[in-house]
Amino acid sequence: MILGKVELQNVKVSFNGETLLKEFNLKIRPQERVILIGPSGQGKTTILKVIGGLFKPTSGQVLIDDQDLYQLREKDRQLISRKMGMLFQKNALFDSLTVADNIAFPLRETTSFSEEEIQNKVNSFLTAVGLDHVPHLHPDKISGGMQKRLGIARALALDPKIILYDDPTAGLDPVTSRKIIDLLLSFQNKISSTLIAVTNDMARAYQLAQRILFVNETEVLETGSPEQTRQHENEKVHQFVRGKNGTTQKDLHS
Repeated sequence: MILGKVELQNVKVSFNGETLLKEFNLKIRPQERVILIGPSGQGKTTILKVIGGLFKPTSGQVLIDDQDLYQLREKDRQLISRKMGMLFQKNALFDSLTVADNIAFPLRETTSFSEEEIQNKVNSFLTAVGLDHVPHLHPDKISGGMQKRLGIARALALDPKIILYDDPTAGLDPVTSRKIIDLLLSFQNKISSTLIAVTNDMARAYQLAQRILFVNETEVLETGSPEQTRQHENEKVHQFVRGKNGTTQKDLHS
């Protein structure tokens, strides 16, 4: 059985009486790469949290591999959640732990691996993300790009079948951003996972996506493949992908 299927059925999200997301449906196939774009503050991260079990929708169902996430017992929901890894926008690293121990933390907390097995896995990830030369440093002693790579390694430590990335290149320069996306694609291919990410960087969205969703004014609109999104007829989509920060079509292919 191929794992990593995500389905949202008639999902609506409200908070304090205000509608954050109108009712919408979404199906994501195992091993698919789906990117959420749109203006800031419109609900993209909320969708990630709903899928990740961190924010219960007001109505509707969230199915992870055909299991209704929010109808499960807490113990069973935790088992489903362990299939998922999430990289938060601010990385959510533990400042009091070293680089190596940040990666080891979820392994120690949720698996029965021996310490030797954990260290072997940590060393493998450190090498994979290019941090094997700084295992004993703390997060505040490494660069922003290195912190992002550390966050990715920790999110992937449990070999999740669904990976959620909240703006994985936020605050990074274009060269570092491109390298981070290359790293995400490499890992996704290696572990055959489903990838769902939020970004406002259209160049990186086009680099990463198989399918794109535009989230704006409480609505979720599927715009299709990167090429279909570039040519989309919806005026708001058109303005967003062509006009943000003066971006041109040439820039979006970089």
